[in-house]
Amino acid sequence: MDPRLPRLPRLQRKLAQVPFSPLRSHSFGEEKHRFRLGPTISPAMLDAFETDHGVVLPDPYRDFLTFLGATGASPFYGLLP
Repeated sequence: MDPRLPRLPRLQRKLAQVPFSPLRSHSFGEEKHRFRLGPTISPAMLDAFETDHGVVLPDPYRDFLTFLGATGASPFYGLLP
């Protein structure tokens, strides 16, 4: 097993706690996205993206995209799909 992968469930748990944190600030649009990440993408799709764009994504970012979610949780004034 890849040594980076055990970190992903911990990160997933932390992200799930964000909406319930008593000291967090509130952001525009959170009632819509509810701090949920978008669907994951396949390693084959990442390989195709890297080939098409002539880049190599860092392994931790690839892990995030393939195991947690490929889009952020902020459709307004933030990361868009």
